[in-house]
Amino acid sequence: MNQRYSNRKADRGALELTSSNLKVILLEASRINL
Repeated sequence: MNQRYSNRKADRGALELTSSNLKVILLEASRINL
């Protein structure tokens, strides 16, 4: 049970990293488009 919880926590962290990376990529893309 502890293992499953830690795995879910890691997945959430990865999702947050991915979303922040996407935001940066979108910002860069909009900057290039402008």
